[in-house]
Amino acid sequence: VSMPDIDIDFCYNRRDEVIDYVAKRYGREHVSQIITFGTLAARAAIRDCGRAMGMPYAEVDAIAKAVPAELGITLEHALRLPELKQFYNDTDKNRELIDTAMALEGMPRNVSIHAAGIVITDKPVSEYVPLAHSNGTIVTQFDMDTIANLGLLKFDFLGLRYLTIINDAQTQIRETHPDFDIERIPYDDKDTFALIAKGNTSGVFQLESAGIKQVLVQLRPECFRDIIAVIALYRPGPMDSIPRYIECRHDPSKIEYDTPLLEPILKETYGCAVYQEQVMRIFRELAGYSFGHADIVRRAMSKKKADVLEAERADFIAGAAERGVDEKTATKLFDDLSNFANYAFNKSHAAAYAVLSYRTAYLKAHYPCEYFSALLTSVLGNQVKIAEYIGECNKRGISVLPPDINHSRADFHGSGNTIRFGLLALKNVGGQFVQSLCREREGHAFDSFEDFVERMSGKDMNKRMIEALIKAGAFDSLGTYRSKLLSAYEQIIDTVSQKNRDNVAGQLDMFSMVPEVRAKTSFSYPTIPEYTKREKLMLEKDASGMYFSGHLLDGYDKCIADLRVKDIGTLSDETGALLPDRARVRIAGVITSVTVKTTKNDQRMAFFTLEDRTGEIECLMFAKTYESLGHLVRLDNALYVDGNLSVREDEVKVLISTAGELVDDEHYTPKSAPAVGTNSISARQNAPKSVGADSISARQNTHNSVGAIHESPAPTRNTVGAIHESPAPTRNTVGAIHESPAPSRNTVGAIHESPAPNRNTVGQGLAPAANQSAPTRPPKIKKLYLRVPDTECTLYRKARNLAEIFDEGLCVPLVFYNSATKAYVPQEKGIALSPFVMQQLIDLLGKENVIYQ
Repeated sequence: VSMPDIDIDFCYNRRDEVIDYVAKRYGREHVSQIITFGTLAARAAIRDCGRAMGMPYAEVDAIAKAVPAELGITLEHALRLPELKQFYNDTDKNRELIDTAMALEGMPRNVSIHAAGIVITDKPVSEYVPLAHSNGTIVTQFDMDTIANLGLLKFDFLGLRYLTIINDAQTQIRETHPDFDIERIPYDDKDTFALIAKGNTSGVFQLESAGIKQVLVQLRPECFRDIIAVIALYRPGPMDSIPRYIECRHDPSKIEYDTPLLEPILKETYGCAVYQEQVMRIFRELAGYSFGHADIVRRAMSKKKADVLEAERADFIAGAAERGVDEKTATKLFDDLSNFANYAFNKSHAAAYAVLSYRTAYLKAHYPCEYFSALLTSVLGNQVKIAEYIGECNKRGISVLPPDINHSRADFHGSGNTIRFGLLALKNVGGQFVQSLCREREGHAFDSFEDFVERMSGKDMNKRMIEALIKAGAFDSLGTYRSKLLSAYEQIIDTVSQKNRDNVAGQLDMFSMVPEVRAKTSFSYPTIPEYTKREKLMLEKDASGMYFSGHLLDGYDKCIADLRVKDIGTLSDETGALLPDRARVRIAGVITSVTVKTTKNDQRMAFFTLEDRTGEIECLMFAKTYESLGHLVRLDNALYVDGNLSVREDEVKVLISTAGELVDDEHYTPKSAPAVGTNSISARQNAPKSVGADSISARQNTHNSVGAIHESPAPTRNTVGAIHESPAPTRNTVGAIHESPAPSRNTVGAIHESPAPNRNTVGQGLAPAANQSAPTRPPKIKKLYLRVPDTECTLYRKARNLAEIFDEGLCVPLVFYNSATKAYVPQEKGIALSPFVMQQLIDLLGKENVIYQ
């Protein structure tokens, strides 16, 4: 019916060779790359128009951000929302800006070269389409859809990183196993399937995301066909079938078919439609379509052309009726296929991807050192991924060694049970220089820094490269401190350069004439101490974006483990996507930068960057929180924070609600863990303590635990954010409401139809009566009830999230009461009920809906 799509993946390092090959093979006048047009999206239209109209950037940026960051959003739709509508009505200038942007929205903004598209023709391309130059490359002036509509043959030559990884790993493996061939590995290897079934698939092609790992653990793949199915299923449309697929895979008795005609088509996938080929076969065998007609349907699916697909409805139902399928079943089947087909994957593509998935898993299972070194090389420049993969290496007992001038290669390289850091991963270090360095040290390693400078002088070496190598510790093995090298390297380079210039000018002494006795440059370094560990780490971070000899968080592992924080580099949900706006998170790290600002009300707030081993994120502490916790916000301080994510465009911040210092391993015990909502509690007995300091020394006979209410021995010794108990009635626990408990409110009346005097709403249960002294502790809570409108609403989801976040510590059983159905919904894990958590629940649901027994 039409020309096929031909998509081929190549090693990304050699993709240009393939384009050059087809140009030579078919003639350069017969081959062209394809143009692509960038268009003005809603926000871009506002920003470009604002710039052309000379409006201040801050004003235009605020208007642009009022457009929701949603795929395919239009200004017409955004104007129905209050945020943009308010800007539109504010001033005539704003109205003119938005109206102009609406007129230009969707128009081409720029041109570039399609990432993969190549057109090859029998006659010169210029006889079919006009051509143009784009950055020195010949491209068509028509986009790929127009090229296809003209009947020309379009190829997609794609660069695939994992093909390069497999090739690099195989090259390293052959250094010790010359006969290894990735093409000849067995496809029934038990170790490989065991690794996949455990979800241990970081760095495995197509199986890396958190969500697909969860699917693998539930499915427990046992054969190659299972991997093909997972790759095809884990996409937006077919994803809905995953629970049913897994259930039927483990229990074939639950497989059902809308009509017996479907069984031979869907049997291999346990009654679920998974592949485009299955959909085409359904159209052929249930509705009598020809192969060509079924392929048109497949194309409509893959191109997401809903109108073309909908036009087939009547033909499908009529054809199905001729084969004995009733209209109701045929209609249901067509609707199911239409929804599924938007993202359906073809089996042949899934199978090809499954081959690469299996090969990468095999390499990880049997040759982890070589595989991870190739994997690390492939993500040079992506410090988050490098940190993630190095962490994976550490878990598997593979040591990643720092760069070394005599041992490091250009890329990461694995040998035995170690991986040596690649020099090209360092900032300002160029490829030509590294090649020259590797050639120079062959047969004779560098003896000293001076020897290195003399031998490398004039070989693409510059001072910025040398500085980066020193900071990264690449010269540490030569015996001179980094502090001394950084203070003297420029002078040494200048001395050697001057000596070389003198030699060129003919100013040679009698010894310089003989290479064997050529005088070496000698240099007296200043007598200064070596940098501290922290200073070394900061130098390494500056040179490479990461740490080699440790991390600023080293020494806090026990405390961090008990706090159950989330890695900053993986602030994502179960599908691997970024967590949604306002999601609750807890992270821990070291403050690497601080900016304190004064608000219009003369209050201070802080922006600071928090960094852990996997990444960094900006944190925002508003004035009210800064007033009590601001003393924690200082450079290099190690702390944890609780807060909500703020997701705006590509900017992600944490809006802090509480924070506390981490306790180092030397002084840490579970009793000294930072309490949620408090500053850290140090376990140092008898340590000095000043008013308003960051931690409370753990005193003898004082037993603290995560989530507990800490007692302060004196009113002057307060921990910011902590919940202190005092005999004075003016000191209240969080959540305590000073009201005399009225009998009518002392029941769970809304939940229990009869009064229950032992069940109290939080307001009464935590506060003393007016004629009573404050209790030393709140009554012991045996069970917590939370009343919600229903179990589909936002309030329920937020309350449940709180319970899931705080599920360790002083756990009590938790029961939701569904007001819509009048049903109790017990929660399996319970909730770690601290005063902080109680107050969060009160703020969320209202105190009348938080009831304890």
